[in-house]
Amino acid sequence: MDALSRSPRPRQRRFGSSRSRKGCITCRFRHTKCDEGKPACHQCTSTGRRCDGYMPRPYSLSIARQLGQVTAMVAPAEARALEFFFRRSATHLAGYFGDSFWTGTVLQLSLTEPAIRNVVAAIGTLYEAKGSLSSPSPEHSPGESLALRLYNRAIRSTIETTPTVDARTLPLQIVIRILFAALEFFRQNASAASLHVINGLTLVRLYRQHGSSRASCVELELVPILMSFSSTTYERAALKHLAAPSREKVYFNPTDAHGRLVLPRRFSSPKESRVALLDAILYSINAFQDLEEITRQAPLISPALQNHVLWVAQMTQRWRVTFEDMVQRKQSTWSPADRNACDATRLLWYSVRLGTDRHRVGSECGWDTLRAHYETIVQIAERLLGDLQHFPDEISKTITLDTWLMYPLHVVAWKCRWPHLRRRALDLFRRIPKHEYIFYVPHYVAICSRIMDFEERSLGLNADTIPDEDWLPPDTARVYDFVVAPQSTTTDTHPLYSLTLMMLPEGPEGEPAFHTEPLWLPPSPAGPTITPFNVMKRRSWSQTGMRNQHVLDLVGGIWV
Repeated sequence: MDALSRSPRPRQRRFGSSRSRKGCITCRFRHTKCDEGKPACHQCTSTGRRCDGYMPRPYSLSIARQLGQVTAMVAPAEARALEFFFRRSATHLAGYFGDSFWTGTVLQLSLTEPAIRNVVAAIGTLYEAKGSLSSPSPEHSPGESLALRLYNRAIRSTIETTPTVDARTLPLQIVIRILFAALEFFRQNASAASLHVINGLTLVRLYRQHGSSRASCVELELVPILMSFSSTTYERAALKHLAAPSREKVYFNPTDAHGRLVLPRRFSSPKESRVALLDAILYSINAFQDLEEITRQAPLISPALQNHVLWVAQMTQRWRVTFEDMVQRKQSTWSPADRNACDATRLLWYSVRLGTDRHRVGSECGWDTLRAHYETIVQIAERLLGDLQHFPDEISKTITLDTWLMYPLHVVAWKCRWPHLRRRALDLFRRIPKHEYIFYVPHYVAICSRIMDFEERSLGLNADTIPDEDWLPPDTARVYDFVVAPQSTTTDTHPLYSLTLMMLPEGPEGEPAFHTEPLWLPPSPAGPTITPFNVMKRRSWSQTGMRNQHVLDLVGGIWV
């Protein structure tokens, strides 16, 4: 794979030998001796500068030298952005599964590819300018402006250096699409991010048409990232408005002669199990889409489609059995990083399980049967957030592009009726990374908090009084749906929205009741975000008043 294996250019200058290799990022950038004080060094604080902290983990001398080559090629502001990206941002973006891509492949390519270097500097600029802020900044801050200039330069460089796409340039083009999507995720531009992901997957299909190796970097590193990006955005039922996905999915694992997904009989690692789970998610999405289209035309489903959905249910059950078998065989030999990766994979399974349960549950109190799942989700989230090596500071909680924390915690905070358990989930919800793919998490924290207060108000308690554990809001007071709409009134710090809650006081088949109130939502430091919406919106065949019991019985075995 030529585009991803080029030798770096000769070094332009010797990497700054006066720097302490263990010093803070600010001293390393300024080529000054750092006294390595914690949490902030005296060299910075004594001169009135902000100390940007330390590398989250040791970097080898070879990586330091390569980074020196990159920063020697560009202007000081861009050099700082690149330094910040590779010292801080890359490790955070790598998460539990993408270490080799973000901290290895991207660094290597930035030595020789201007487009890569520019978009990486743009991400680093936004990360430093926005990620460390505890309060919002103007939309067009100097950091935002520099990031946009670098982004536009990366786009121009992509067009100029690779005007046509061929087999030789395909791997590089796929990397560029991933980085463009990541930047748009950070900027909360959901539609643009989705288009970059779709373009990246189209390039993967072209790459495979040229007879690529299944062991290539594209297959092992890039395909899983694009699969994660797609399954978290436009492939979800509530996000179909972002882009039109292809019916032809890109899977990591092969399909048989009938087009059915073939998963491994054994998983050797959490990473392998996660990729198989992403495959299964995308495959089952097609089955749900088929059901959606057919039930619009007729109340009954053909035997062929019934058999296919039953096969999908068997496939998802096989994934879980194979996953649990791997845990039993391997967990005694795992490192802490392996255990975290396993927890993150299990949390992804719970996210998909809960996403399917929203169709099966007939009333809000029907969610009570999932209390054991709520307990497990909270425990897993507590373990992951308690890992100070993975989340050492607030900057590390700027954005996540490989872990589903928001969705399961959002479900527990909203759908769980037990007061203490839903408050544990809400507390964790406030502590997870602020941006998860296209979602700005504090918005959903505010909405779930308001829903909880509204539901518990029916118990007749004083404000701020936590109900006893057996005091549960009745189904007649539960919130089934919500809609957020922007209002014209704003302030310098908080835009005003209206929040409309939908209840069914007469039961699922009765007339809905609505309550609308103003809602102040914190603005995102990364700029304007999409208006929050119900990510648990049901498909047509499971919505109140339109429930197709035949379809619901058919999908009952998927993701259980």
